[in-house]
Amino acid sequence: MGMPSHAENRRRTLLALGDAAVSLMEEQGPGVTIEAIAQRAGVSRRTVFRYVQGKEELVFVHPMLWL
Repeated sequence: MGMPSHAENRRRTLLALGDAAVSLMEEQGPGVTIEAIAQRAGVSRRTVFRYVQGKEELVFVHPMLWL
């Protein structure tokens, strides 16, 4: 098997961000920070903003990837 494609890496990162956002919002409520989400997902804050405009979008990552 070769290296993962850019699309696979993007999908994997989005899923990690979505999972982190949902779990943290369940634990801490809607006041959770982008920094906390980034840390839980294992990425930088800057990376989060490369994928979405705000944490609210992360709640909808899984349904968006199904489309």
